[in-house]
Amino acid sequence: MVTSKKKEKISSEDISTDKLMEKVVRILDDKHGIDITIINVSSMTSLCRYFVICSGESRVQLRAMAEELQYRLKHDDKLLPISLEGYPDSGWILLDYFDIIIHLFDLELRDFYRLERLWGQGEFKELEEIIPELKERQ
Repeated sequence: MVTSKKKEKISSEDISTDKLMEKVVRILDDKHGIDITIINVSSMTSLCRYFVICSGESRVQLRAMAEELQYRLKHDDKLLPISLEGYPDSGWILLDYFDIIIHLFDLELRDFYRLERLWGQGEFKELEEIIPELKERQ
C-alpha cells in the first residue's frame, strides 16, 4: 500500500469535486474496476458529498486500483487522502479524498456489506454523467 509518512498541506480547493470525481472514475475504469457506482450522500451525512464504490476481481487488482489512485492524485493534483483504511488482503480499502470517499471491495465483501442498499436514499449518478464517452463503449 502506498502511503505517505510525511504530512503535507494539501487543499481540496486545488481541484473541484467534479474534476476529482471524473479523474477517480477514469482511473478505476483504466484499472478495469467492476461496477463503479457513485452515490451523492450529501443530504444524508456531512462526512462527504459522494461515495464511489468499486469492485475488483482479486486482491491484486484492489491493490493496483488503490495504488494508482494515490499515485496519480498525488503526482498530478498534489492530493493525499485524508484517511486510508483497510488492506487489499482484507478485501476492502477506503480512501477519503475530502468530498469523495472511495470504497474498493472484492466481490464477496461488496455483496456482504451492500453499501448501495445502506445508502440507497442517496442520489445515484450515472457514469455517463461523469464521463460521456463511457456510454459509447457499452
